[in-house]
Amino acid sequence: MSRRPFRHKKIFIFSLVLFSMGSLFCALSQNLTQLVISRVLQGVGGSLMTPVGKLALIKTFDKNELLKAMNFAIIPALIGPVLGPLVGGYMVDYLSWHWIFLINIPIGILGITLGLKFMPDYKSKAVDFDLKGFLIFAAASLLLSIALELFGNIQNITPVLVIFILGFLCMYYYYRHAKKTTVLFSLLIYFRSEHSGWAL
Repeated sequence: MSRRPFRHKKIFIFSLVLFSMGSLFCALSQNLTQLVISRVLQGVGGSLMTPVGKLALIKTFDKNELLKAMNFAIIPALIGPVLGPLVGGYMVDYLSWHWIFLINIPIGILGITLGLKFMPDYKSKAVDFDLKGFLIFAAASLLLSIALELFGNIQNITPVLVIFILGFLCMYYYYRHAKKTTVLFSLLIYFRSEHSGWAL
């Protein structure tokens, strides 16, 4: 059975809908469990939104215009950490904590409207999903992240070292796996000068 190509516009709009719904559910949460589940939904939408948006920029602009377009696109990401704590603190103090999530909804609706109207509908060739490689890489990333987090508050070094070694072994196993098949993440990106700083 032939695989259908995925459409960038459809995925981008879907990610915005998912992010907005997650934000709404966060605001409506009645307990911590509901809030965590809603945040996961919000995170999935956000994680889909960023790479698809960048891919659309790459396909839309020529090489001589791409850098300018990328720089313009990351301005909100640079402004957010500066204004976020100020605006969020103001909302929590003078309104309620719900508004730090509700404010995302009109922004999401605006993004969906503009995306439907202006975003080009590119297609990309579908490829087989490397589930094994994805699970190995996810396990390696999770274990290494946990180990690095625990290094900051060490009471017993043994479990931290065990977690770090397991993460390193998973990453090595992924490296061996990546040499044999078409993989989701190429480790060569960490050794390219133009990408190494971003990767670190």
